[in-house]
Amino acid sequence: MATAAENILTRVSRKLGLKASVIGKIAPMDDRLLVQPLKDDEEQVTQSGIVLVKTGRVEPPSRGLVLAVGPGRTTDQGVLIPMKLKTGAEILFGKFSGTELEVEGVKVLLVREADVFAVLR
Repeated sequence: MATAAENILTRVSRKLGLKASVIGKIAPMDDRLLVQPLKDDEEQVTQSGIVLVKTGRVEPPSRGLVLAVGPGRTTDQGVLIPMKLKTGAEILFGKFSGTELEVEGVKVLLVREADVFAVLR
C-alpha cells in the first residue's frame, strides 16, 4: 500500500510529465527544497492593447512546485526544526534563488526554505 508521500509524488510527477525516478534521484538536505520551476507568461497585454515584454517590466518572483523537501534545519543546540512546506505545494520564490540542476534532461532547482516568499493556494 502506497504512503501519502508516495501518492503526492505520483500526482506531482504526472502533473509535470516527469518520471518519478527523476524526483527520487535527488534528496534535499537540511532546509532545502527540490522545486520544479513553472513557466510564466512571456508577455502581457494591457487593457489598451500595449504589449509589455518581459524586459520592460519589474521582475516578479518565480513560481514553482515543490517536488521534495529536506528534513529541516538543525540549530546550534542540535534541535531539528521541521520544514513548514510539504511536497506538492505551489510556491513563490526569489528570481535568482537556488541552484539549478538538470537530471535526465529535466531542469529543477534546490532552494532554501527561507527563500520562499509565499505558498499559493
